[in-house]
Amino acid sequence: MKNRFTVSRTGETGILCCGFRDQKGNSSLVCEQSMAPFESLVRPSSEGDAEAMDRFAVMIQGSAGCGPHSQPRITLLGKTYSRHSEVSTYRIETSSGLKYVVAKRICDPNPRTPQSFHTEYSALEKIRQLAGASLVDSFPDPLFVSQEQIVLSMVPGAPLDKKLKQTANALTGWFSIKRMRNTGRQIAEWLGRFHELTRCEDIGHEHGKYAAQLESLIAKCETLGVAGPGLRRVGDATLQLSRALASYSMPAAANHGDFIPQNILFHNGKLGVIDFASYSQRASVYQDIAHFVGYLVLLGGKPTYCKKPLDVLASTFLASYPLSLNERLLRPYLIRAVLRLICDGKPASNYLRRVQNRNVSGWLLRLADVHERLPFSI
Repeated sequence: MKNRFTVSRTGETGILCCGFRDQKGNSSLVCEQSMAPFESLVRPSSEGDAEAMDRFAVMIQGSAGCGPHSQPRITLLGKTYSRHSEVSTYRIETSSGLKYVVAKRICDPNPRTPQSFHTEYSALEKIRQLAGASLVDSFPDPLFVSQEQIVLSMVPGAPLDKKLKQTANALTGWFSIKRMRNTGRQIAEWLGRFHELTRCEDIGHEHGKYAAQLESLIAKCETLGVAGPGLRRVGDATLQLSRALASYSMPAAANHGDFIPQNILFHNGKLGVIDFASYSQRASVYQDIAHFVGYLVLLGGKPTYCKKPLDVLASTFLASYPLSLNERLLRPYLIRAVLRLICDGKPASNYLRRVQNRNVSGWLLRLADVHERLPFSI
C-alpha cells in the first residue's frame, strides 16, 4: 500500500479505517496509515477477522478516486456513546465529492456486542440484495466488520425522536397534525415495503414462548420499581389474551428488531433507517409495528408531549401499513413492546422513575382487554 491520507483531528493522531459509498452506490474504502503497515489498521483476533481483513485490503486497493497521487482528507466530525460502543462519524473529501461514514467500536467488553456487529453486517448484506430501487440509500451499506468494530456508510438525517420534541411537544403539538399524518404514511410505506421484500411463510402465535418472554420482562420491570403490584394483573390479563390467540397465524418477514424513532431518520423529506443489530430473518411483522407504536404510547404519557399528534401519528402509521392487521394480535405484541421499552430505558431513562406514577398498569390492562378501544385506530 503506497497511499497515505491525512486525518484532520484537533490534537489527535492515530490510525483510522473507514468506508464510503460513491454517487453511483458503489462501496469503497479509504484509510489513513499514519506511517504504519496495512495490518495495523485492523488487527485480526480470529480466523474470521483475518478473512475480513483480506477482503478489506482488496476493497482499499480498488477504491475509487484513491490513486497513487490522490490524498483524500478525512475529518472526524464527532463521537457518541451507547452502552457498549463508541460511534464515530467521519467526513471524507475526495476528488469525486464528500463522503460520510460511521465507525462503531467496542468500548465495553459485553460478549454480545461482537455478535451484534456481525448480525448487523450480515443483515445489511441480505437487505441490499433484496431491496431494489424502492429502498435504495435508505439504510447503511456494510463496509467492514471484525470482532471489535463495524464500518458503515452514513445515512443522513435527524432522528425522528428529536423531531418529535419539536413537533409533538405540549406547546406546539396541536399545530403538527397534518405533518404527523404525512410522517406516519411515510414510515408505514418504508416498513411495509421492507416486510414485503423479505416476506416469509406465515407463522403461528407461540403462547409458551410469549409467556416466558412476558414473565421475564415483568420481573425486570419490578426490579426497576416500575408500575408496582398492578403489573402482575397486567401479566395475568395478557397471558389470557395470548392463550386465546394460540390458533392464529400471522404474516412473517425479516424484522428490524428495534424499529423506534431513534433509528428512523429524516433528511430533506427522505426517510432512512439505521441500527440493524437486532435484526432477525423471520418473525411476526407485529414485532416491528408494536415497537414503533409502543414507543409513541409511552411518549404520549410524558407531560412534556402532546398526546393528540402522537395518536394521529400512530393511527396513520397503522392505517397506512400495507398488510392487513388484526387488532387482537396487535394487543399482546404492543404490551410486550411497551414493557421491553421500559426495561431498556426508552424513550428516556429518567422516564422510568416517573412512569409508575402515570398509571402504566391501568392502560396496559386496557390494552389487554379486547372490549376496550385502543388509544388509536387501525
